[in-house]
Amino acid sequence: MEDHADESNYQNRLFAFINDNELAAIGQRFQPYFELHKIEHIFDLFDVVQSATNDITIGKLIWKTKWDLPIELKKAVINVNSSYFQN
Repeated sequence: MEDHADESNYQNRLFAFINDNELAAIGQRFQPYFELHKIEHIFDLFDVVQSATNDITIGKLIWKTKWDLPIELKKAVINVNSSYFQN
């Protein structure tokens, strides 16, 4: 039963992360970069993968791009992710 509760908690945090207004703001701030590299949406840059560490289910951020991203962009996304999924 606890595993199910943990899974539900993870899904709630993932949903909140995806719908966070800060991610939309980051997408707008880096829109010129996205247009230059033909990136349609900020979620084209990364995946969030469920991972369990020390009996806590977290969302691990996995970058999907083949090129280096601006460090400011990565830091901003990591900060939002960390507010929902802390190790």
